Amino acid sequence: MYPVNMTRLSAGEYLGRSLRRWCLSGLSLTVSAYPRRAIYPWHTHEHPTLFIPLAGIHYDQTRTGAVEQPPLSVVFHPTTSAHATSVGQSGLMGINLEITDEWLEHCQLRSCDVTVDFRLFDSTWTRFSALQLAAACRRENTPETEAENVAVELTGQLVRSTQTTARAPRWLARAEEYLRAHYQEPVRLRKLADELGIHPVHCCRAFHRAFGCTITAYIRLLRLIEAGRLALGEDQPLAEVAARAGFADQAHFTRTLSRALGITPARLRRLRQKWYSEADE
Repeated sequence: MYPVNMTRLSAGEYLGRSLRRWCLSGLSLTVSAYPRRAIYPWHTHEHPTLFIPLAGIHYDQTRTGAVEQPPLSVVFHPTTSAHATSVGQSGLMGINLEITDEWLEHCQLRSCDVTVDFRLFDSTWTRFSALQLAAACRRENTPETEAENVAVELTGQLVRSTQTTARAPRWLARAEEYLRAHYQEPVRLRKLADELGIHPVHCCRAFHRAFGCTITAYIRLLRLIEAGRLALGEDQPLAEVAARAGFADQAHFTRTLSRALGITPARLRRLRQKWYSEADE
C-alpha cells in the first residue's frame, strides 16, 4: 500500500539537487546529485522517467519489491508506479530523462506504444548507451546530437514488441555469460568454443548474427564499459583503472575511449569531479 500523502513531482522536479539541465525536442535531460545515505519518500513523476546512475548505488523500492540499481544501468519509472528511493554510503550522481508526449511524437511513437511497467535495463548495450550519454553531458551548451541519438535508442527499449523473433541458439546466453566473466583477461575463441561444445567458426558466425559485432569487439566493449564505470565512480589512478578493466595499458585505454566517446579518460574523470564539487557547494 502506498501512503496517502505520497509526493507527486512536477515536470523537471527531482528529489536530488539538479546540476545541469537540457531540453531536447520534448525530452528533459537533468544531471542530479543525491547525498550519501539519503532516503526519499514514496513519489511519482508527472512524466515517465528514465534514471541512469553514473556513480554510486541507487536503491529503488516499488510495489513489487526492491531493486539495487548498479551504475550505468537504466530504470524506467512510469507515471502510474510510485517508488521510494535511498542512496548508498558513497552518494549518488545520475541522469534523469523525462519523456513527454512531444518527445514520443519526435520518435514517431504514441504513449500506448511504451511499456507501462517499472523496468530495469542492464544489458551490455544499455550500459554503453549510458556511458555515451555521460560523455555527451561534458558540454555546457546543449549536447543535442549525441544526447538525442542515445535518448532515442534508450526510448526504443521501452517499446512493447508484438513481433516474435527467431529463437537464438541455447548456448548464446552461456557465451555472453562467459565473456562477461572473463573479459578482463585474454579470451581465446577456441577455448570459448570448447566451453560451449561447438565449432569455433560456427560460434563466431552465430554470435555476430545475434549481437551485430564480433566476439573480439564485444570484449573490447565490455572492457570499455568497465573502465568508464571506474573512471566515473572511483578515484583510482587511470593506469590502474585500465589494468582492472583488461586493457594492455593506459594509452590503449585512452585511445579506445577517445575513439568510442570522443572524450579522454582524464576528462571524463574531471567531469565527475566537477559535478561532485558543485553538489557540495
